[in-house]
Amino acid sequence: MDYECEEEERFSTPLHIAASCRDAPELSRLLSTSHEYINTRDPWHHTPLHVSVQNSDLPSVKLLLSHGADPSLEVPDPYGYYVDGSNSLSLAASFGYVEVLRVLIEAGGPVTSKVLGMAVEGGRLECAKEVLTWVMKGNGRVFDDGVARDEGVGYALRIAAANWRTEIIEVMLRHCKPSRSVMDIALLEALVDIERYDDFHVINPVSRGTVHGMKQRVLTVTLLLDAGADVNTREKLYEYEGIPLLHQIVRIASGAEQAFMANIIGVMIGARSDVDTRGQQLAGIEDLCQNVRMGGREIFALFLERGSDVNSTDGGGRTPLFQAILADDVYFAQHLIEKGAAIAHSNNDGLTPLHVSASNVTPACSAIISLLLDSGASPSARTPQGETPLDYASHYGNAAAVKILLPITPTSIDDKNSMD
Repeated sequence: MDYECEEEERFSTPLHIAASCRDAPELSRLLSTSHEYINTRDPWHHTPLHVSVQNSDLPSVKLLLSHGADPSLEVPDPYGYYVDGSNSLSLAASFGYVEVLRVLIEAGGPVTSKVLGMAVEGGRLECAKEVLTWVMKGNGRVFDDGVARDEGVGYALRIAAANWRTEIIEVMLRHCKPSRSVMDIALLEALVDIERYDDFHVINPVSRGTVHGMKQRVLTVTLLLDAGADVNTREKLYEYEGIPLLHQIVRIASGAEQAFMANIIGVMIGARSDVDTRGQQLAGIEDLCQNVRMGGREIFALFLERGSDVNSTDGGGRTPLFQAILADDVYFAQHLIEKGAAIAHSNNDGLTPLHVSASNVTPACSAIISLLLDSGASPSARTPQGETPLDYASHYGNAAAVKILLPITPTSIDDKNSMD
């Protein structure tokens, strides 16, 4: 009977068509007459074995293997490009077809580091266990692609951490005992900002913006820290290099990440008693100032709760109160003052917080100036050049500040000139 072939049938071999239809009897009939096309690729670059693996068609997989199908041939990605290190085993692992994977391994298919990586990336726990069992049974100290066992396991652990595959991480930490340096890098991977991580290619991804996803992320960090990952590592995360991880996290936290990062920082602080703070109290002035400027209330509150020194200074002699004023945030300024922030402190330029606020033409400047004055700030404080906060308000055209300061500034302009 004549019929019009579908596009894929027009270019696929009969073996591909039988495999795609899960037709093992037809596949057997075809193979009994010829093996010529057993490893031929269709227009999408799949072999008949690839097709049967994707269908989780165990009888067809066994049949093809028994007739010489090559499980080592690379698998294409959705765009038709071959994936380095991939093969029929990694394809089965990525979909979680553990029975198919087991048959491929028993048939002598190459267990490459990519196979473990694909199982881990897709969260395929049973497939990951199957490969790890093969690895730990003593099948040499290298994977079949020549990658050293420890290197391959470390690669997979980093993938697991980046994808928050907590069940797999637990298994790997329990049986593989990766080095601390590997766990340090995995810890960095777990902390990648959700907006910077591309998981569009991942099969079965963890939903990164959900409550469940955030819990998985916190658990990932907790597992790695409990296993010995170094909370003081100085491995590079994004553009920040040579500074402790805690300080790096503070600098990358923004927007929706703030509340989550506060949880992470709490976990990290609780994991070790010797968190590196470079001579400062917990978290340090740079981190506290950074979060004041970025509006990170959750992390800010955590630092205050843990006893950060609110009067430590940065390179410009500025305390966090200066940063709160520059951020135009009454909330931060008030809480810093309540924690003992020095109202009369001068930065390296001789400016007090009141000088800075008077020069800051912003919506909240009036509220901050009033807060500073109510907390004991002196309107007659002078810079080394003899300028008062009122002088700064006048110079910067801050009418709201002038209105508050003019009636209470005891020294007139004439008095100031006479002093000069």
